[in-house]
Amino acid sequence: MIWLAPDRADGQESQPPAAAEVAAPDPGCEPFAGREACRSVAVDAVTVRYSIAYPPQWGDDGEGRPESRVPAGAVLYDVGGPGASVLSGDFGLAGARNDVWGDARGVLITLEEPWVTAEVAPDCKASAESYYRAARDGDVGGVRGHADEVAEDCAAWFGFTPDLYARAVLQILEDNNFTLTGFVGHSFASVRYAYLVSWGVDVPWAVVTRPFPYGAGLDELNAERASVLAGADRVDKVLRNETAEQVDGRSVPVAPFDYWSAAVELDQLADDELDSALSGIAGTDSAAFAGGLSDELWGRYGVDSLSPGMLAQWQEVCRAGGSPGKAPAASGVEFVLWSLVATCDRADQSFTAPDTGQSAAGWKQAWEIAQHRLCVTSSDTDSVTPGSLIHKYFSHANIIEVPAASHASTEGFDACMAYFDAVEAEPVGEYGAPLSPDGPGG
Repeated sequence: MIWLAPDRADGQESQPPAAAEVAAPDPGCEPFAGREACRSVAVDAVTVRYSIAYPPQWGDDGEGRPESRVPAGAVLYDVGGPGASVLSGDFGLAGARNDVWGDARGVLITLEEPWVTAEVAPDCKASAESYYRAARDGDVGGVRGHADEVAEDCAAWFGFTPDLYARAVLQILEDNNFTLTGFVGHSFASVRYAYLVSWGVDVPWAVVTRPFPYGAGLDELNAERASVLAGADRVDKVLRNETAEQVDGRSVPVAPFDYWSAAVELDQLADDELDSALSGIAGTDSAAFAGGLSDELWGRYGVDSLSPGMLAQWQEVCRAGGSPGKAPAASGVEFVLWSLVATCDRADQSFTAPDTGQSAAGWKQAWEIAQHRLCVTSSDTDSVTPGSLIHKYFSHANIIEVPAASHASTEGFDACMAYFDAVEAEPVGEYGAPLSPDGPGG
């Protein structure tokens, strides 16, 4: 390892620290180094990387943690996705820890999805590229055919399975002498919470902003998403210009497909980013803005290559939502919504009967009980996780209504935290409180 440091102010040559001061690198963190502190845990043959954000008084590496036989409280933080690289530095994990714990002596654990370090086989890469080209061309038959190829050629797992996620969390807790006191997350984190529930992991409380409506089929989800988009003025502003145009520096021309995709991607933007994007699309660089949003939605890079994060998205979303149903006409946002998950017609759709051997009735009861420990936020104008489906599929959870359309909004998080703070129960850690099956205070 090469050690680099700036020259010293006194003009003397900088020296590397003494060998005793250099922590041994975690071999699981050597490839694809991120900007967050990294550790790893092995679950069978899979290496799962993760980060721990410590309270400031413990230091960045937790070296100041007080010696104690009592496990430290830990909250699991899941940013959602699938397809998010949590060690990239984009999520500010230390700041997230402070939002949850304040000055309390608790830590925040965040797991990174397997796709970040996974190798993509050449056949898998080629099949994904062909699938994307067929979608761009509006070729429904081609999309279906290449979906079969993706299922066959991309057999390696790029996302989490319920057992991998739950077992990794349990191993991390054991390795670090932590006790799980809560769960916070966004969007698809609701499904990851369900993974833990399916494996019987005790989660005293959970907060998920804008949750994926676990329990809804993808056909139902897409229909509701299309309905929300159809009534949104912001979408109309994008679809006013659907002409094909070559953009400097872009390997493929911007086509109507990109405008439809941009309209779908809009609600993933934060409010300030949304205003900027809409201004750009309304201006002379409309094609460039639409193309950029389209590429974000699909994870496109190069000419027609897709990020392996898209493979993770297909695998986990397909497992949670099943088949997307009948293909719509090959145009408009409905076609893009269908194309994004048409791979799910060939996916293993078994999570409604979890891997732990529970019956369907047993799982239904366990999930209803788990919702009594869950607080979520909802917006009727969010086209990614529509509020109507959140109310339908999280009917046993505490739901905080918020006005913002942006799916990226975490508004309502503080209200959810206050909700659990008010629960009168024996506390576990700073916020954690085991709740009864009858709900808070029951």
